[in-house]
Amino acid sequence: MEKNKNDYFNILDDVRNNNDIDRWSIFFLKGIIETANKSKNTFEKVIELRMQ
Repeated sequence: MEKNKNDYFNILDDVRNNNDIDRWSIFFLKGIIETANKSKNTFEKVIELRMQ
């Protein structure tokens, strides 16, 4: 989320001003998916190194 800090705060403003919770939910879930994929890739690399 750090790299998208400006987007995050803009979307929070939209929630506050326009009650646009859907946009925030999608943004947040995309962040969770991105983090999960990075963790999965790291885990796969660790497994690969252990197999050598």
